[in-house]
Order: sequence, then structure tokens, then C-alpha cells
Amino acid sequence: SIIELGAGCGLVGALMNKLGLPCLTTDLESHVPLMTTNFKQNGLSSENVQVMEWGVHDDDHLSKYDFVLGADIVASLYDPELLAETIHRIIKPTGRGYISFKGREEQYHVRFERRMKELFESWEIAAATETGSRNKNEGVGVIYF
Repeated sequence: SIIELGAGCGLVGALMNKLGLPCLTTDLESHVPLMTTNFKQNGLSSENVQVMEWGVHDDDHLSKYDFVLGADIVASLYDPELLAETIHRIIKPTGRGYISFKGREEQYHVRFERRMKELFESWEIAAATETGSRNKNEGVGVIYF
């Protein structure tokens, strides 16, 4: 089972679903109309589009996930501590997570990393250049756990 957090337009979730890998695609309520439109325009059901606000526990009905995905979600738009806590709450004990980022506002990354250290025994940050990526942009990387 796969979930994408802070999906924005829903590109990753739509791609996963298009490939036959069901992915619950989530973001704030204001993003759901755009995600729904993008899913429908790509011949996908919007049943895998859902509102999720980190730190609001109305998502307690959600199952635990094998994979948690996110792209550029450690940012000023979201609360970094609540992001870490939400990930911890929804990931299976054997689950894996991958969050790509572009380091722009260090204070949010520091807060996120501090909370991740408190919640997870094992997690790492790799610069894109360390992962074998051809992306040579400064400050781009992946947080994996």
C-alpha cells in the first residue's frame, strides 16, 4: 500500500495509479479539486484522492502504509513536526518512506530532522549527487526511512 503526502497537483500519485499501483494521494482541502481534475483527465478514478491535514487525527481510519512518498513537502507551507508525526502514525513498522527535497529554508529542515530523530530509529538524508542521480542542483536530496 502506498500513500503520497502533500501531493499538490497529484502527479506522483496519478502516475503510480496509472501504472496499476494504487496510491492514496493526499493534500490539503484546497488542493483536492486540482488533484481530482488531473486524475479524471488521465482516466483515473478520484477515489484515491483524499484530504489530509497533518496533525489532525481525522485520518485515524487510514490503514498503515508500506510506502510513504512526498516531494518537496518539508517547506514553510506545512508544519515539519506534524509531518514527521503523521509519517510515524501512518507507516507500517516495516514500511519505507522517500521524501525528495530542495533545501531552501533550513529552519524547517532542522525542525523536521529533530522530530524524525525522536520518532524513528533509522532514517537518512542523501544529497542527489550521492544517490547516483544526474541531478547536480545544489541542495537537492532524498530523505529515506
